This record gives sequence, structure tokens and C-alpha cells, in this order.
Amino acid sequence: IERLTLVERNLLRLGVFEITSFDTPQLVAVNEAIELAKDFSDQKSARFINGLLSQFVTEEQ
Repeated sequence: IERLTLVERNLLRLGVFEITSFDTPQLVAVNEAIELAKDFSDQKSARFINGLLSQFVTEEQ
């Protein structure tokens, strides 16, 4: 976690919060976080965030 950039860390927080606190479909919440990562970071970060949030969604079910 310490190696994550501030943007990555906050996008993960935002994604988890949206998945757990709102009625937004989980796939939409994950995709929104990915798109934000592409805009504010790079493709590598977007793939990383996709993997972590997708795993979180899988474990939530």
C-alpha cells in the first residue's frame, strides 16, 4: 500500500466506497475508477485498479 501513488490510493478508496455504499452496479463503479485512472494516471495504474477492484467485487459476493 505504501508504494501506491496518492492518485491510485484515492481511486481505490473511491471505488470501494462506491461499491459498498451506493446502489451503483458494481461493474459501473469499477469502470468509473478505471476511466479516472486513465485520465489522472497511466494505463498500468488503470489495469492495477481494475484487478484490485474486480477481486474486491468477487470477494464481496
